[in-house]
This record gives sequence, C-alpha cells and structure tokens, in this order.
Amino acid sequence: SLYPIWEVEINMSGTLNRILVVDDDQTQRIALFEALNAVGYDVVVAENGVMGLELLQKETFLLVVTDIRMPEMNGLELMQKIKMSRPGLPVVVVTAFATVDTAIEAMKKGASDYILKPFPAEVIQETVKRIVDEVRLDAMFVGNGQNGDSPLSSHDIARKTRSSSAAK
Repeated sequence: SLYPIWEVEINMSGTLNRILVVDDDQTQRIALFEALNAVGYDVVVAENGVMGLELLQKETFLLVVTDIRMPEMNGLELMQKIKMSRPGLPVVVVTAFATVDTAIEAMKKGASDYILKPFPAEVIQETVKRIVDEVRLDAMFVGNGQNGDSPLSSHDIARKTRSSSAAK
C-alpha cells in the first residue's frame, strides 16, 4: 500500500476530529487540551516541535495549535515544515511574546490565526471552531481534497468512504 497503515479516527458524524497541540509549557498544554477536549475534539499533545512533527508523520490531524517559543524547533519552523508536507493543514499560533514582526511573519508563513497568551478557553475554542468550519466547508465544495488544500487527503476520504460503505 502507498499509504501508512494507521487508521484515521473518525467521530460519530464521520468527520476527522483530531487536533495536535504543541507547547513546551506543561500548564499551557494541559489548558489547551482541556479547552479543546471540552468542546469535543480528540486532542493529542506534544511538548516540542520535533515531537509534533513525529506525530504529524504518523497521524492525521484536522488542525495544529503551536506555541512559537520552544526549544529544539520553534513554532514558526514547525509551521514551515507542516506547510511543506501538508499545505492545507491549518495552524494556529499562540504566544506570550508577541510582536508585530512575529505576527506578520506567522501570517506570511501560513498561520490561520495568531493568539496572544494569556487567553480564556473560549478564545481558542471559538478560533478552532471557526477554522474547522471553514475547512469543512472548503472540503465540501472543493471535492475530494486532491488539490492539497484540504487537510482531508484523498486517502482519508477513500478510507472514510470504505468504512461508511462497510457499515451499511
């Protein structure tokens, strides 16, 4: 097979629901996990960019939330690597060290949004929901995701189609 063996986790409505959170601050990782898990997302956490990239190579995600300042690989470097392999995967950047320059750089490199820490749980919940809704709308109108703009790749959609037809 051309595709990795792992199975994509699909929620009850038949949609990919997994979000990757990458942050070296354990308190922030837990807060992000709890905020996104509370509104129904399957959240996977990584404590640095290197670990985040490893997870991205093994699993399929709907969206990535990353801090900027981290050891080994910062969030902007992580985002660049994500955009090279999965250009349609949305990335939300969060940081406590915002400057106009880093905000501009993050958006130029493809960030879907840029959030300044600290923020209430509702901010990340609403931001993620808005982006996910846009991605799902795009996927509905674009078709099968083969243009690379959708985080649902053609093999994800084929697997969803096979699993839903097998369930009938």
